[in-house]
This record gives sequence, C-alpha cells and structure tokens, in this order.
Amino acid sequence: MLKKIPTFKINYEKNILGGRPTGDKVREQVIAQIKSNPLDSMMRLDFGEVLFLDYSCADEFICKLIRRIMIRDFGERYVLISGVNDLVKENLEAALKERKLVVPGVDANNQTILYGDISQEMRETYNFAVEKETFTARDIAESGLVSDNKINSASNRITKLFDMALVRKVNQENVGGGGRQFVYEAVK
Repeated sequence: MLKKIPTFKINYEKNILGGRPTGDKVREQVIAQIKSNPLDSMMRLDFGEVLFLDYSCADEFICKLIRRIMIRDFGERYVLISGVNDLVKENLEAALKERKLVVPGVDANNQTILYGDISQEMRETYNFAVEKETFTARDIAESGLVSDNKINSASNRITKLFDMALVRKVNQENVGGGGRQFVYEAVK
C-alpha cells in the first residue's frame, strides 16, 4: 500500500497561478518534495488556496509533472490532486485533455476522481481497482467489466492504467500450471 505523505499546499503570489514561468517554478518545488519522499508514496497536492490556474501554467506544471510520473522518473512516487475549485478545474482539465493525460484526485467529499482524458471503460476499470485493496487481471475479467471474461482483455486494460500511472504492481503470485500473475493496486 502506498504511504500517504503530508500534503503539499500549492500557494504562490496572491494564489493566482498564471503563465509558464510560474508553472515551471511551482513544478520544480513539487518535484524537489517528491524526490525527498520515500519510495512507494503518494503526496497530495492541495489546490485549496489557489484561486485561479491558467491553461499555460497547468500545462507547464501539471502536464509535465504527470509525464515524468508516468515514466517513473521518480520511482514509485505519485501525486493526488485535491482542493480544486471550478476555475482551477476548467483549465486543469483542458490542459490534461489536450495532452491526453490523466491524474487521480479527490473531490470535496474525499471521493477518488480522475482529472483529464480517459475513456469510460478505463474509468470504470480504475473505479473497480479503487474499490479493491489489491486486484489481478483475473479479478477484472471476472467482474464483468470486459467482454467474455477474457484475461487478456483485462490485462490490456491494466497495462493501459499502469502506463497512465493509475495502478502499480505490488506483488507476483504463482498460479496453477506453472504460471504467474501480477497483483496490482490503484494509485489513489
């Protein structure tokens, strides 16, 4: 299970995040904190004090950060977005969708949500993963989320979620007949 790291509060001059230079500065502050976190950790990025985030800042800050997380540039260290108001959400979503990226977050009720570009079937698979502590491709195949309960279809979905840094491998198990299966957990 991912270790929950103390929240990183996003705040900047007058709590208005605008322009690429600002996005670059804030991203570098966040990256410095991420790198200091232990492996297997999740850090919440709290936008609760941010009044406005423009598109170019969202692109420079969040999109570039998410790309680096997706390639595991920081190892098994992840972020979760919280405290997003409607003005922040609009440009955050626009930037992420333009770049075909997705990032997990929590809403005002502390429910896990996704910001960005993700298909409905992948969103449903992610939501299934969130509900389980750990899961395998067989769990997804047997859940009815994939047609004909096919393990390979479930494995393909997991691979896509893994590539988006929305799930991670936590274990490997031997199965009957000499095979093996990976055990995953949702990044939440």
